[in-house]
Amino acid sequence: MPNPFSIAGLILASSTFFLFVILLLYGRNRLHRIWMAFNFVVGLWGIGAFVLGGIDNPNFALVVWRVVHLPIAFIPVLNYHVVYELCGLKEKKVLFFAYLQAVVFSIFSLFSAQFIPSVRLVFGSFYYDQAGFVFYIFFALWGFFVGYSHFKLFQVFLKSTGRLRSQILYFFWGTLVGFSGGATNFLPALGIDLYPFGNFTIPLYCFIVSYAVMEYQLLDIKISITRTGIFIIVYSFVLGIPFAIAFGLREQLQLLIGEIWWLVPLISSTVLATVGPSIYLYIQRKAEDRLLQEQRRYQTTLRRASLGMGRVKDLKRLLKLTVNIVTRTVRI
Repeated sequence: MPNPFSIAGLILASSTFFLFVILLLYGRNRLHRIWMAFNFVVGLWGIGAFVLGGIDNPNFALVVWRVVHLPIAFIPVLNYHVVYELCGLKEKKVLFFAYLQAVVFSIFSLFSAQFIPSVRLVFGSFYYDQAGFVFYIFFALWGFFVGYSHFKLFQVFLKSTGRLRSQILYFFWGTLVGFSGGATNFLPALGIDLYPFGNFTIPLYCFIVSYAVMEYQLLDIKISITRTGIFIIVYSFVLGIPFAIAFGLREQLQLLIGEIWWLVPLISSTVLATVGPSIYLYIQRKAEDRLLQEQRRYQTTLRRASLGMGRVKDLKRLLKLTVNIVTRTVRI
């Protein structure tokens, strides 16, 4: 049976790769591309967590943990880069150092036993990495960039107005929720045996911040409810099918393909996360066309009328014509 650590990793990978595809298809600027990269590396961590939760070989687990820390190293860096772009910061040296230290620690993770010297069985179910000397420095800088990003967000929030202020507010609270949950993944490595349930909060954080990054706007309540309903229905299938496979077909898959049975739910979640956005957007477009059919009829009629109204020179006649057209079109 998959444990909660694996389940959280599967949910995380599916949700972040969904956002990655959305941003790949509809991202319009540099900020969107950086956030797309952020979702990609978080998704890689989700895959790693899913795999690690099912490994019963400590030597293999050690190798995977060392590889998995490559995307982990870049998570706070890309988050800071989004803040850098969103807030218009002028801290190129800080940004350069952020990427440089991530590269350095990635190298340490792969090639130095001072980063992760060993693993141990935790919670009676899977193997967790144990921190070496270099790991403590890495964790300190990881936390520093998370805290520094929030500090810069708060600074700019106090001076901002309008749309930017709203985006920063969403980003601040979203990242606070996400990194508070994500930080629990470090605790067993540091010798604190608290189960890392915080992984379940990270997808929520990614969706909140993606909404803020893509565009903050107050939607018509009908459209908002419709979009939410469609999203829940589509992603109940997108996320539910891999779960059904992992829970219901594990024994059959183990008999069929052995220890790599987990590849089946992983591949299915990746495929569904890839096609899910297209299905969601298609259904959303059809639903919104139906909801906005009347408003678009008004727009078309008024647009056609305006072409002829421009030739009317008499003010009284123009006002009367305008009233007649609006009354007939809107039916008031």
